[in-house]
Amino acid sequence: MTKTELIEFINSEGIDLSRYGIVLGSKSNTPYTLGCYEENGMWYIYDVGERQNFGIIKNGNEEEIMKHFYYKILGRINEPY
Repeated sequence: MTKTELIEFINSEGIDLSRYGIVLGSKSNTPYTLGCYEENGMWYIYDVGERQNFGIIKNGNEEEIMKHFYYKILGRINEPY
């Protein structure tokens, strides 16, 4: 899965990423954020904790990271509150 394909899925399902604290394509330091970004050809999935502690969950190529991020998004939007 590529970033473009993931964006198409998100748009087709009408998912509001900001509602779930998800950032696609950039870094954030907002607490409780899940995100992914690209830097020097390497993709990263990260999360930000309560005290703005930034942690890399996984890194790899675009295909691998977007597939993993897709599942992380599904998990986040299906979490019971």
